[in-house]
Amino acid sequence: MKHTAKQAGTGKEMDWRKRGDILRQYEHKCYQSAFYLLQQEEKAVYASLSALTEPLHDEAFYACSREMQEEQVKRTVIRHSLVVKRKALGAPKQATLA
Repeated sequence: MKHTAKQAGTGKEMDWRKRGDILRQYEHKCYQSAFYLLQQEEKAVYASLSALTEPLHDEAFYACSREMQEEQVKRTVIRHSLVVKRKALGAPKQATLA
């Protein structure tokens, strides 16, 4: 069974592989931003992966222009990085990524 999702406003369906290809374009920049904010590899990986999974089910994201997608990913990774940072400041070191 092929998993698909409709693109907002187009009536066309976009499969998960295509969504992954689009998100993969932002992977490196997303990690760079997270690492810049967090200065720790493990936390940057966690923040960037969680940020990139957020638009996975957001049909409107895939209907946007590349510039709008980049801006949304940027805002999302900053928000996820700040959540990771906040958890790190308030939790014991072993539990910061849980």
